[in-house]
Amino acid sequence: MSEFLQAINSEKDLEPYENYISKNVGNTKISKETNIYPPQQLKQGVYMPTYLTGCIGRLIKVESIIGNKLDAKMGILTAVGTGFIVLRDYRTKNTVVCDIYTIKYVTVING
Repeated sequence: MSEFLQAINSEKDLEPYENYISKNVGNTKISKETNIYPPQQLKQGVYMPTYLTGCIGRLIKVESIIGNKLDAKMGILTAVGTGFIVLRDYRTKNTVVCDIYTIKYVTVING
């Protein structure tokens, strides 16, 4: 598991995660019952919650600015609200709720 301790600075750095996910995500069940969908007006047009709703169930990396530092969280997107998203860490199964207004970058990991 030490390969997961490296910094993610490029697409190549995601290879250990992609390998892990390709081997293990098939065993992970994501409950669609807890999904929170955006209001009707957000289902039209291009808004962050609208886009992310289409990524529910996928592994994503979210980068937010906290103070003057860039903070990254990675997990399986399980829910999207109008002002937040919910990530589940695929290793520890911990749940993290992220404020959607502080998100600067979202990387959807193919796998």
